[in-house]
Amino acid sequence: MKDYVCVIGGANIDISSTAFAPLIKCDSNPSKTTLSLGGVGRNVSENLARLGVNTKFLTAFGNDIYAEKIIESCKSLGIDTSDSLKTASPTSTYLCINDNNGDMFIGASDMEILNLIDEDFLRSKLELLNNAKAVAIDTNLSPKALEFILNNCVAPIFIETVSVNKTKKLHGLAGAHTIKPNIYEAGELVGMKIKSQKDLHKAADILHKHGYKNVVITLGEKGAFFSNEKSVGLVWEKADKILNTTGAGDSFFAALIWGYVCGYDLKTACQCGNRAAIMTLASDKAVNPEITAEKITVK
Repeated sequence: MKDYVCVIGGANIDISSTAFAPLIKCDSNPSKTTLSLGGVGRNVSENLARLGVNTKFLTAFGNDIYAEKIIESCKSLGIDTSDSLKTASPTSTYLCINDNNGDMFIGASDMEILNLIDEDFLRSKLELLNNAKAVAIDTNLSPKALEFILNNCVAPIFIETVSVNKTKKLHGLAGAHTIKPNIYEAGELVGMKIKSQKDLHKAADILHKHGYKNVVITLGEKGAFFSNEKSVGLVWEKADKILNTTGAGDSFFAALIWGYVCGYDLKTACQCGNRAAIMTLASDKAVNPEITAEKITVK
């Protein structure tokens, strides 16, 4: 695709350790430890690149081997990171300790570096953002950065809300072209628990009034709810194989953006998102390396 999409968000090194036996507190536990590339913005960028989208990724890198590893991977995928911020701060890391069943016991993230993506930096990149086909942001960014983008970027903005806690950063800010929370994040945005289809419609109406043109609320194994001025409904497709849930939401979000770039309506874009998420669920990686545009296209 000739047009490009800008992604602004987190890029992490993920360190995951799974114990061989039940965890013992305050002791050393024999475990299997893996190191992988992660971060919502980075995952979204990789998915977009694998779907054939010309992708420019803006994040903050430290001056360390972790940054080198992420940049090298992005380069091999054709993702342009040349406009990212280079700093002396440590590159973002996410540490996860799992019990012997593979369930997370505790997680810890160090994403302070993203606070360096501030108004001055974003102002220097405004021409790049405004000329993009779409701009994708995640709520790992600071409230001030989110506010600047929403108030100054004229390109269609897509928001990945990341988590309930980080969704709180959007309170009081301007709406956007598209927002994709899960059901719990949507509840935080609208100040209510969403328990029924009626609640989904009510939540979407509130978000539309807050300035969000397209609302997509993911429902886990129940698919996704979508709403805009032209259509409203649910899309669902069965996942036959689930190896790992990490990254499924990021792949859905990327496919949603890809669908927009391709000119699809919101329902079709959500169907593509479901297919992308199902492919990710069937992989042991946060991004399924076998994902392609052909495999998620609704025919």
